[in-house]
Amino acid sequence: MSGKHRLWGRALCVAAAVLLALCSAPAAWGAQPSSGANAMEWYVTQDAVLVYVRHGGQNQSAEARVGTQSAAGAVVTGADGDIPVVTWLLVDNSLSIGETDRAKIKQLLTDLVAGGAPGERFNLCTFSAGLNVILRDSRNYAELKSQIDSIEHSNQYAFLVDALAGVLDEEAAREGQEFVRIVVISDGMDVNPEGLTKDELTLRLRERNIPIYTLGCKRDGNEQALKEMYSLSRLTNAKSWPLTGLEDTLAVSRELSGAELPVCARVIIPEAMRDGAPRGVQITFSDGAVVELTATMPFGSVTPTETPAPAPSPRPDPTPAPVPEPDPKPEPSPVLKSLPWIALAVCVLAAAGVSCYFLLRRKREAERIKPVVEDEFLPGADDTFVQDEEDDGGTVLLMTSERLITLSLTDRANPSRHFEVPLQGRVSIGRASANQIVLDYDRSVSGRHCEIYLDGVTFRIRDLNSRNGTYVDGIQVVDAAEISNGSVIKLGRLELLVEVR
Repeated sequence: MSGKHRLWGRALCVAAAVLLALCSAPAAWGAQPSSGANAMEWYVTQDAVLVYVRHGGQNQSAEARVGTQSAAGAVVTGADGDIPVVTWLLVDNSLSIGETDRAKIKQLLTDLVAGGAPGERFNLCTFSAGLNVILRDSRNYAELKSQIDSIEHSNQYAFLVDALAGVLDEEAAREGQEFVRIVVISDGMDVNPEGLTKDELTLRLRERNIPIYTLGCKRDGNEQALKEMYSLSRLTNAKSWPLTGLEDTLAVSRELSGAELPVCARVIIPEAMRDGAPRGVQITFSDGAVVELTATMPFGSVTPTETPAPAPSPRPDPTPAPVPEPDPKPEPSPVLKSLPWIALAVCVLAAAGVSCYFLLRRKREAERIKPVVEDEFLPGADDTFVQDEEDDGGTVLLMTSERLITLSLTDRANPSRHFEVPLQGRVSIGRASANQIVLDYDRSVSGRHCEIYLDGVTFRIRDLNSRNGTYVDGIQVVDAAEISNGSVIKLGRLELLVEVR
């Protein structure tokens, strides 16, 4: 083959390879994971990473990796919106907010607390040189509405950076692992010359990511301050809206209580990864959405390994000395050989004697029993009577047939968790060990959550000011409500089937 023909052959091979790559490209592109999932917040416990993920899929399963190792799956909860939520409402009440925007702020706050997620708790705050908490962990609409209406604007500075630092300080002391978010309503991000800088705030937000939703009030000359405030939302995977010109405040409320409510993925950390080092965490949902983040691993227990002792060097075996044969043991006498059989016979005879003694005693006691006279008074099953006193002032005997009522609660998600107690007085239910029914396996249940009692002929349940509320067949209990066989009570995330018998 000439050189010219060889060049044509190589060109044809290259063209065929390019054509094959183009044909197979769509299949490869289609295999790329879909987007639409963002890590909004995460916690690291002793053995797991809890990641709150904005993800629109329902009933999703997921797989996870921690560092270079596969985790034992990721348990996804909260697809129905039923997750614990704490929302900080930060309101700029300085005179730089215009009159029109002030009225709109109150309407927006009212929409947010009225349309909150189930069990959502609100911290209502204003800010000037620092954070001013008006209400803390409240889910009482009437109380929140009254305080919202009483907010007044005054001539003051409003340093947003210091206010957000105050929220981070408050959250650093929180013991729970709720989904926490911040809603800021202001005309921009102002920095106190004597306080925290924007860069310092950004560094703290990277250490503890809390989504910050911002709503901006426009005025002359504040464009740059608004841009810097909106950048906080982009930094924390949250959203921002211009409040000035916003026509439908309900749209913000619907989004925060809908698409912006995350699911929670719990990833078990492999023991080999529990070394206190920063590790990458990757969660892949069943629809292909992938979430990646970096979290500092906890320190696990380390079992020290013992260095094996070096094996002794072999030595030549010395010639063994002759060992004399032992003298033969004397044979036991025939009497000693029969001792075990004699002891067994004595035990059998002793057992037979004890049995005969108790049988004869029972027979004699039966013969002494007084026969029942047919016309003697026999109380009915529902009668209560008092025996006459003896002449010598004997004890008065009170007999009653009051029926014992049993309360039964069964966890609908895990029927093996079943609880039964007698319904005497008031039966308290909660996470604390002092309750009659202890539900210590779910942190959404309060220490003393509720109580069940008999009111006349009606069974009632009373909420004991729990954090996540008490519900009967989907309706929240304000003070007390009636329950019956087959009722379903909801305490935090737990749903329990009620049986009374």
